[in-house]
Amino acid sequence: MSVLVRNYDYIYVECDMDYGKYVRDSINYMPCTIRGKSLGKVIERVQELSK
Repeated sequence: MSVLVRNYDYIYVECDMDYGKYVRDSINYMPCTIRGKSLGKVIERVQELSK
């Protein structure tokens, strides 16, 4: 298992990079766990990254 871990200011992200292991509706995906001390900070960061 290959795991990607990132720590931002208030956010901890951990993703399992084994794409072939996870399939939903014939689409491979990468499951991630996102934790943060402040939900507002998590939402702000996700919005920034999605642009």
